[in-house]
Amino acid sequence: MCVLHECEERGVFTTGGRPWSDEDIAVAVGGDIAENLKCLHELLEKGVARRNESGAVYSRRMVRDEQKRKLCQEAGKKGGNPALKGSGTPGDKQEATPRDKPKPTSSVSSSSSSSRRKGKEMSEPPPPEAVGLASKLKELILKNNQNARVPTDLSRWAEEAERLLRIDQRPVAEAAGLLEWCQKNIFWRSNILSMEKFRMQYDRLFLAKKSELETFPNGKPGPNRSIHDRLLDKERNGLRGQGKREGMEEVPSVFRGVDES
Repeated sequence: MCVLHECEERGVFTTGGRPWSDEDIAVAVGGDIAENLKCLHELLEKGVARRNESGAVYSRRMVRDEQKRKLCQEAGKKGGNPALKGSGTPGDKQEATPRDKPKPTSSVSSSSSSSRRKGKEMSEPPPPEAVGLASKLKELILKNNQNARVPTDLSRWAEEAERLLRIDQRPVAEAAGLLEWCQKNIFWRSNILSMEKFRMQYDRLFLAKKSELETFPNGKPGPNRSIHDRLLDKERNGLRGQGKREGMEEVPSVFRGVDES
């Protein structure tokens, strides 16, 4: 088959229009000539290979594929219109019928208009309120940790803050107060380190702050606060009066009278 593919007429054992003899084919294939002749005769008997009118051995499948390739090549030169395939003779120049441009569907139109709106929105600078929230978050983070990795360019944070105000409909004053609260909270200040995270956790932050204010309206520990919460208050408020008693750390006055079991 490889030799057939490389023949002058692809798929046919001919050279200059003269068919190859069986011995020529056996020699061209290489190897044992007697074995090659035996295989060739078997292929002819099975119908895998055939002889044409001139007596040349050929592969019907390879000849058919070559004719199809030439037709596709001619059609491609004329514009690739499927209607031209197999029509006309090689060399005839025919005008390819212009293809009708498909009309955009409603989904494509809506997607294009949405992309244009998005591009227009992003081209407009964020409002001052959004820029202020981004700057405030950066300031609070650096106040807690002056070596924190915060962006120099706050445009991305400002865009996220703009979405927080416009899409999520969060009040500016409420968002600013929640920023201050979360950066004072021992747990949340180590988790909210970007405007994207602040927007994502906004509802949880709001409920946590609300719960704390309802439980401790005066900002003082109540009788039902856990030992863990009291230790957090100790770090936040900088309680003093620690000492040593019987080799153990003295319990601050705020813990006295509380069941630690």
